Amino acid sequence: MTNAALPIVITMGDPSGIGPEIVVKSFAHGHADRCIVAGCPSVMRRAVSALGLDLDICGIMAVGDAALVAGTINVLEASPDQDFPIGEVCAASGKAAFAAIVE
Repeated sequence: MTNAALPIVITMGDPSGIGPEIVVKSFAHGHADRCIVAGCPSVMRRAVSALGLDLDICGIMAVGDAALVAGTINVLEASPDQDFPIGEVCAASGKAAFAAIVE
């Protein structure tokens, strides 16, 4: 694999904030085709559902597991699935955002 073919890993942002929706919209508009999202698959599914978009979420354990296919968001599982509150400051959300950066 050459450097030109390597994917770009981006974070989902704060799972209680607007980051996941911004990331999902980027995929929907074709601006993130070479990207993998570090974060929480359930958060990304919630964002896709909230926006009514036709995108699939594929949880992966390693960057090498990603299949960069249009219409699919590969989510590098940086934190366990949980129900983060929307629009609220939450310690668990901060920890999940940090874990995505570390990943």
